[in-house]
Amino acid sequence: MKIIKILLSLVKKHFCSIFILILLLLLWQLAVEIFKMPEYILPSPSAIIFKIIQKQQYLMKHSLITLSEILAGFVLGMLAAFILSLGILYSKTMEKIVYPLLIFAQVTPKIAIAPLFIIWFGYGLLPKVVITALVSFFPIIINTVKGLKSIDSELVDLMYSLSVTKRKMLAKIRIPSSLPYVFAGLKISITLSVIGAIVGEFVGSASGLGYVIIIANSNLETALVFSCLAILSIIGLGLFGMICLLESLYSWHKPLEASI
Repeated sequence: MKIIKILLSLVKKHFCSIFILILLLLLWQLAVEIFKMPEYILPSPSAIIFKIIQKQQYLMKHSLITLSEILAGFVLGMLAAFILSLGILYSKTMEKIVYPLLIFAQVTPKIAIAPLFIIWFGYGLLPKVVITALVSFFPIIINTVKGLKSIDSELVDLMYSLSVTKRKMLAKIRIPSSLPYVFAGLKISITLSVIGAIVGEFVGSASGLGYVIIIANSNLETALVFSCLAILSIIGLGLFGMICLLESLYSWHKPLEASI
């Protein structure tokens, strides 16, 4: 029941956005019909939906491959970010060493280094997972470190004066107070993970929606390209919604006093 209530509240909250999206799709459909645009230039929404239905098994197969790359890369990046965040929290030396490397890794275009991962790891799942993890890693670690350090210094001094151990301080105070920051990072990273997986597939792949887009584009199957883009949007929105649902479902935002 709680999940249904949350879903209904989200629909109610974003009703205007949903209405505008439907209106834009109707205008798109009318524009294509009025100006008689060829399908290879701009397919109509109905043609895109028909293509999805027509190629549903084919698209489902490749969608599942892309989804597995997104989730595996996201989880890998998230775990690495959480582990390094703890190291940065408790070690000034590690912070000085790791932060410049993180910034360097972030500003380096992933599309430029993606071919190296194909050379090193082959054309299988692994290079796409690694690229996705790199893309999703940075927002999580930045937000997690910020959250872990965001608690009041006077509260920290009070806890230490009461002989609270670092482990208990982390579990009872730092982690609960950092969750709003963590979820903010997760929301950014889950959407970037979709981009990371597609970048990996563009560079070198024999499967996945990125591969389908390349093949369809070379054959001027524009409706199929838009079908893949629509599915990717649905995947991204679904994963983003799952993070939002998880954030709402467990009511993480508790007062610090209740966590002590």
